[in-house]
Amino acid sequence: MKGLPETIDRLIALDLHGEGILDGLIDPLYRAARAQSPGPLAWEAGRHLREAAQSGKPIYIATGHVHPLALPVGETDGPPGAAALARALVMSTRAPVILLCEPVVRNTLVHTCIAAGLVVREDVSSLPMPRSVAVLPFPIDPDEARHVSKAMAKDAAAIVTIEKVGRATDGGYYTGLGTDVADHLSKIDLLVDAIREAGGLTIGIGDLGSEIGMGRIIDTVVNLIPRGPKIACTVVTDVLVVAGTSNWGAYGITAALAGLERNPALVPTGELERDMIVECCRAGGADSHSTGPTNEVDGASWQTHATFAQLMHDLVKLNVNTLISERLRFEITAT
Repeated sequence: MKGLPETIDRLIALDLHGEGILDGLIDPLYRAARAQSPGPLAWEAGRHLREAAQSGKPIYIATGHVHPLALPVGETDGPPGAAALARALVMSTRAPVILLCEPVVRNTLVHTCIAAGLVVREDVSSLPMPRSVAVLPFPIDPDEARHVSKAMAKDAAAIVTIEKVGRATDGGYYTGLGTDVADHLSKIDLLVDAIREAGGLTIGIGDLGSEIGMGRIIDTVVNLIPRGPKIACTVVTDVLVVAGTSNWGAYGITAALAGLERNPALVPTGELERDMIVECCRAGGADSHSTGPTNEVDGASWQTHATFAQLMHDLVKLNVNTLISERLRFEITAT
């Protein structure tokens, strides 16, 4: 599996963007993050997450992006990645997995989790249970979020944020176009800060520059991204995963977990990816490009994303395929 970590990163860093605010920018963002990492981004995240899960303490996965007009109940980039990562964790660890989002996004995220084959439990204290997670709303009000964060951080193993906007230099929470949506977003960044301060693991996944974790490469964001000085997130995480689409970053981490566990089933298939996107849209999740429930993510069709997921699944499967090693062993013995 020597080539698996690098190949995973090559896949998640694919840039499908044409003309627009991200045209040609994924590669320099990825390179900036990689320059600060001891190894491939997704593999480092998966390795640390696997270690953190051994404590048996809760792992939080946060997602949800809301725009009152374009994305009233969330978007399609984020929930599928969160559900897929939660699925991999509950299949491979004994850690309680709790997903966090805005109150208006909860129904969207619940439906996506169910499509991923997860049972959504109302009682957090019942976790861990087979294939089970909890989905909780997180406060939008900063004072309330700060208060809740202090309590949650004391017993947290880790938090992973996926496509989650964090505060900029001026305290705003900005879309890529520079709209401040602070009044509509859960202040997950305060929980990230609290968990990091308490010694827990923090992982951020993003594809633009305004997401939590991008504080690690803020100079690159400020200098390269249109409106970078305004929208750049200042929040730092222990590990930053930059991907062409944030869902892909989450799938990269699931692939890393699958490789480490030698279990390809942890990675969603193309069929499962289709189901997650479709159910996310049925619950109202919108594509950020079309601003409608069009079974797309970041402007690309569900077929494109299903193909990506299947490729990632098969990549891990081929790397841990014992039949290949058995054949080689037979040939070596025969000679």
